[in-house]
Amino acid sequence: MDYKNFTNYLSERLVVSREIFSLDLEKEKLISDLGLKIYKPHELNTHYINGYYYSENESERWKSITLKIPSGILDEVLACVKDYLNKNNIEYSDKDDEGLFAVDVEGFNCLLGKKAEGFYEIQIALRN
Repeated sequence: MDYKNFTNYLSERLVVSREIFSLDLEKEKLISDLGLKIYKPHELNTHYINGYYYSENESERWKSITLKIPSGILDEVLACVKDYLNKNNIEYSDKDDEGLFAVDVEGFNCLLGKKAEGFYEIQIALRN
């Protein structure tokens, strides 16, 4: 799965700027660097996304964006993600009881969802 195609699809479906998916971290403010760099979160407050933040693991050579999805509309967002994966014949695991949703495909690397208080996080990672 191609990161750019997937994030363009999400951008269109979730009505959010494509620019947030650029992973251009040079402009971002670093807030933690303990092996995993975490950058200052951004508030978004759209219908589908409350905010997002970037992270980077230089030793494993990947960058990611994590989207914060309100719990109340999670099913809509996951339906959008699953629709893309199904249309592109991409396998994924869906473990509702644990709140996990993951994909690991060459060229794309990781799509991981996890429950948090009041929201759900979807992390989209791209290997450098």
